[in-house]
Amino acid sequence: MPQLPTPPQNNAEKVENITSSKLLLVEGKDEAVFCRALLQSLTINDVQIINIGGSQKFSSNIERLPKRQGFKEVTMLGILRDAEINPAKSTFDSVCSDLKRINLPVPTGLKWFSDTSPQIGVFIMPDNNRSGMLEDLCLESLSGTDESKHTDTFFMQANVTATAKDFAKRRVQAWFSIFKTNDDLQCEVGRAAEAGFWNFDHPCFDGLKAFLKQFR
Repeated sequence: MPQLPTPPQNNAEKVENITSSKLLLVEGKDEAVFCRALLQSLTINDVQIINIGGSQKFSSNIERLPKRQGFKEVTMLGILRDAEINPAKSTFDSVCSDLKRINLPVPTGLKWFSDTSPQIGVFIMPDNNRSGMLEDLCLESLSGTDESKHTDTFFMQANVTATAKDFAKRRVQAWFSIFKTNDDLQCEVGRAAEAGFWNFDHPCFDGLKAFLKQFR
């Protein structure tokens, strides 16, 4: 049987030059698309979003950030991280440790930007308090809807509990399978945000929006 050609491997990391004085660091491409949609809904269009890699790569990748062309012009630096299975405070402390290591100012707490140069702010998904991730925040905006009830029933009958790995991601995918009406929409929270699926007026997004509004 004929073998498909192996695509060429490119192990070189693509380094994105800094083109704005306002930066927002996120953990992945999906988060970047989601935040771009949310910023646009807030009419904030001058923030450069940089995917700095997942939680496992965050510490090593942020170490190279000050070496990127244009970093000296940065006046505001926002950092979004998922708490995942940890308390938000634990992830915040990890971010602060990374900032200290590269000689950048450390904010005194979550949510608000520091009064330093550059100003630095940290927001830990989903709400600066609970463990979880971006998907948990999106799911909260669906709370009480029929679609949410259907997915809850499905997981209960399938005996899949909240302790299952990537539980929030699984619930989001189940919700998409029920509610998705756009054939071009991929099952990603970022693409769903672009398509207007998430209700950004829901109170669960208030904390994240307050954080991002500081970029104005």
